[in-house]
Amino acid sequence: VINSEVAEFIETCTRAIPPTEPLTLRISSDCIDESEKPLYKKAIHEYYTERYAANRQELLRNRYISLALFISGVIVLAIVFMITDSPIWSEVIDIIAWVLLWEAADIMLLENRSLSIKEKRYLSYRDMHIEYIANKKGL
Repeated sequence: VINSEVAEFIETCTRAIPPTEPLTLRISSDCIDESEKPLYKKAIHEYYTERYAANRQELLRNRYISLALFISGVIVLAIVFMITDSPIWSEVIDIIAWVLLWEAADIMLLENRSLSIKEKRYLSYRDMHIEYIANKKGL
């Protein structure tokens, strides 16, 4: 029942609202009957439950990736101390290690922060109160 255009409209209208703020969706229509109202509520709930689950999965995947990058960076940095013969290779390995560590920090600190905000926002959308307002003809 809910498509991506409706979801995009809801998300665009609520960008300025803090992600943890409770939301109310007011639908003005004269063609939604009482039997359809629970269907719309369920559709919105299911849509944002799926978005929340996908976001949660991405957060978890990012944690594993950043942990693997961090461990790889530390291991590569430890190799630098073992290779003292060639200053060029030592420098190359040192650069690789710092790139791995920076990427781990970037994922953990920057990307996961925005995903955490989205997670809160999806929970807010999922649990939002829905009101139906009868559309008065002629106004």
